[in-house]
Amino acid sequence: MHAATRTPSARRLALVALLFTASAAHADWQYTHWGMPKDQALLASNGALSPVLTRRAENPYIGLRGKYETGDHKFDAALLFDGGDALTGVWLSQRTPAECRSTLGDLTDKYGAGQDATIGRGPARVMWNDQTSGNRVKYIAAARGSLPAAAGEHERACEIIYEPLSKTADGL
Repeated sequence: MHAATRTPSARRLALVALLFTASAAHADWQYTHWGMPKDQALLASNGALSPVLTRRAENPYIGLRGKYETGDHKFDAALLFDGGDALTGVWLSQRTPAECRSTLGDLTDKYGAGQDATIGRGPARVMWNDQTSGNRVKYIAAARGSLPAAAGEHERACEIIYEPLSKTADGL
């Protein structure tokens, strides 16, 4: 059923709130704070993340990788850091279109229709500017069920990217 036409239950709304929660006091993602150094983010993850030992040419800013779970949702997670070792983004990915549809439904339940939405016109791409938490949230689905994967990584059906709202970006 399309996310816009379904009626979420109270349990589902509670799960959605927990799933994509950020602190209203300042822009954060879960147990991290934007600008947090990599070593502090690693400690805050309580073992869920591991350091990336070598920087890759395709994305030299990924500093931590691991798993992230909340409710029925399971993600591969990567935390991105700038050259000064400050947290600048969180990149979550899922492997199957079914997981992605469920996540997109929950994001739509929480944030609404979104800006720059391209659902139904090729791969789904939606962006939300969450003024309350100070986060920009982007959802990007693959055209044929898989986004390109770097060597040794799994293929991805969708990605959810969190970054501080203050980061400049026009659209997706």
